[in-house]
Order: sequence, then structure tokens, then C-alpha cells
Amino acid sequence: MSLFTKKTAGLPSEERPWLKYYGRDAVKAAFPGCTVFDMMYEANKTHPGDIAINYFGNRISYGQLFDEIDKAARAYTALGVKKGDTVIICAYNTPENIYSLYALDRLGAVLNPVDPQISADELREWINECHARVILTITPVYPLIREAVKGSCAEKILFVSPDEAMSESARFAYRLAGGTPELDANTIRWADFLALGENTEAAYVPYEKDRCYVVAHADGTTGCRDWVMLSDDNFNAVTYSYRYIGVPFVRSQLFYNDIPPFVVCGVALTLHTALCFGLELLLYPVFDPQTFPELFAEYKPAYFLSGPDHLRNLISYPGVQDMDLSFLVIPGLGGGYLAAGEEERINEFLAGHGCCYKVVKGFGMTETASTAISTCAGANDIGSIGIPIITNSVKIADPETGAELGYGCTGEILISGPSIMLGYYNDPEATAKAIVTDGAGTRWLRTGNLGRINEDGLIYYSGPIAK
Repeated sequence: MSLFTKKTAGLPSEERPWLKYYGRDAVKAAFPGCTVFDMMYEANKTHPGDIAINYFGNRISYGQLFDEIDKAARAYTALGVKKGDTVIICAYNTPENIYSLYALDRLGAVLNPVDPQISADELREWINECHARVILTITPVYPLIREAVKGSCAEKILFVSPDEAMSESARFAYRLAGGTPELDANTIRWADFLALGENTEAAYVPYEKDRCYVVAHADGTTGCRDWVMLSDDNFNAVTYSYRYIGVPFVRSQLFYNDIPPFVVCGVALTLHTALCFGLELLLYPVFDPQTFPELFAEYKPAYFLSGPDHLRNLISYPGVQDMDLSFLVIPGLGGGYLAAGEEERINEFLAGHGCCYKVVKGFGMTETASTAISTCAGANDIGSIGIPIITNSVKIADPETGAELGYGCTGEILISGPSIMLGYYNDPEATAKAIVTDGAGTRWLRTGNLGRINEDGLIYYSGPIAK
């Protein structure tokens, strides 16, 4: 008998006790099948004057966002980008990234966010493997891209200077601090790139259930450090689920973006979800833990998602000590875990400063397009990572036999639902190891992490399975 096997009274995946936290209307609601662009557009088409992005004083409305997405879609079309083509984005947070995110989805192309910390040799190999002819980058990353494209199939580099979308005053200060590098002949500036599409019609590729929209690098918790293929449904499932966590999203309130765009969470949560709720996205190219508390104190965002270290810095920052935090609706935690005592300390600090909400925690990975499990109103106990998001289900299984375990038993966390990846890029063997299909035809992702479920449906994380 496996060490994980115990006699149990019931199976959580069948009883789904976590549904009681959502209510009947949420359980009955139908998950919409649509593209990422369509979900964002439908949510905001009647509010074109609301502010979508706040970038160094330049406040870009949703109407302007739609226009810029259309311009980018036409420009990509003029470069020959079509359905199924991969475009690499190796950059930091700028509005141009967001325009490209939705423009490529409209075209049916594949968005490939790449960490700028990659080596030139690794990137060159990947460019050739995924046949990427176009790469979008930004000033600090340009030397890496220029080196990586040598000997690759890449034909064009789209160059973005961080100051292009800034307000006039911010742009002046930026240019005083440094200049733009000399560009190679195969490099085109963003403004010139948009000009290419002025007389071009962009294709519109409608929703296809299992079409690959994003290829992103896995973090290795499943045992695979491979490229993950994600669909429109994967991203939309995460966004859709956040309307049911019991925390209000109020249109036009400020969301502080803390996550880089080459992390799936940075696409699914801090960009796509924020925009689908009609929030004003406070955007900075690179997160600076030193200036984060200052920006927080200045802008007073209603929502933010940050790591444990950043939360610690925030509550210890002198400018926050005497601040009324009643404006704060979601203090989100991602990218790590807090010890129970520390979580209590942060929640006590928030409550003592007027915040009506506890830290919102969750569990997710690249293979689940970020959040798969989250705390919500009524299900936010100390130490728990919450319950499955409304679209998903979870079971705890014996890692050796795959048999589902009952309440209170520790085993491997398996997740099912529309947020589960399509698979690993060009790696069916790794895909078959990570995703198992049960007798009912349900696909379950093996997370490579241990946890347990109690009889209330709350999930507790125990750490990765030892290799």
C-alpha cells in the first residue's frame, strides 16, 4: 500500500463541496466560448471613454485601445503575419505589448512571450524551432535580440522605446536620461511599423475551441521545463472565474500591474482580467520593489497582485504606516506563499488600516494559465490556498497509483477544467505524462505538487513532490 493511501469516506471531485461558496447562479452560469479579444471588447465597447491604461501620465481610453489594436493588427498583416504564425515578444510592460496581445489574437496568430533573461543562443534555437519571423522588443533588450537573430529565421525586429507612449513631460525626462540605440537594417520602429498597415485590411479569425493562442515557458513544477500551449479558453476561464470570488470589481477603479508580460500570470490576470473588468491599468515597464510602496501611496490602487516580499515591503514602508487603506479591495498574493503567522500579521495590518478584505491567495501555474485555485469570500482561511475557481475541479490522488484520495489525505493535486493547457509544444510524450484522462473523458493535469482537501472543500498546499 502506498504511503498516501488511507481509507476515506468520500471523493471530493464527485461531491465538490466547494460549490457552496459560489451560490446557485454562479454554478449554473455558462462559460462563454470566445476569443480573448472578443471577451475584452464586449466588456468595454459601450464604455469607450473610460480609461484602460495609465502609462506615465498618458491615460489611454478603451476607445483608443481598440483603435491601437486595430492599427497593430493591420500592421502585422502587412508584415505577412497570419493565422498560426508565431510572434515572439521579448520585452517589458508597455502599451505596445497590450496592443500586440489582442491584435495577434484577432489574426489567429500565436503570441510567444519570452523572458529577456534568456541567452542569445537559447533564443536563436527557439526562434528556429517555432519558425518566428517577427520579434517585438524594447530598448534594454535590443542587444540580446540583435545577437539572437543572427543565423535564425527571424526577418523583422519591431523596436519599442519605452517613452513612445508616455506623456510629453515623462518622455522629455526619459530622453534626458538616455538615448535610443542605433538600429540594424532589419529593425523597424513601432511608429513606422504601424504606418505599414495604413492601407491594409486585417483578417479576423473567429473563435476556435482548441486553437493555440499563447506558447509560454513552463516553470517546471510538473517535472517538465518545456513550452506550454494555451488557448483562448485557458485565459478566459481565469478571467471569467474572477467575477465569482465575492470581491467587487468596480469599473474605472485602479489596478496596479506588478507582473512582467513574459509570465503567463502577467497576461491572464494583471492585463487581460483587469481590462475585461473595465479597470484602469497602472502600467510600468519594470517592477521596482523599492519604488512600489511609493507608487502605492501615490496612486492608492483598489487592486494589485504582488509577491510575498513586496507585501512585506509595503506594510513596512513609512508612507503606508498611517495611511487609510479603505480604498484597497484586492490585496492579491501571487508567486509564493506566506507562513500562517505572517499571513495573520499582514491581514491584521490591513484591517487595522481600514481595509475590509484579507489577502487574496491562490495557486496556479503556466499549465493552468495562472490561477486554478483561489480564496474567495467565505473561503479564505489562514493557511489555505482556497477552492477551485468556478470553472475548475480538483482532486487529490495517490502519486504512485493515480487513485483519488478522500478528505484530509495528502496526495498530488490534480486539476481539470477549461483553464488546463492544450499540451506541451512538440512534445506529446511530456504531455501524456502531465495530463491523464479518466473514464468519463475528463482531462486532469498532474501538478507535481502535494496538498489535501478538507470536508469544507478548502485546499491546503504541502509543497512539490520530491524528485
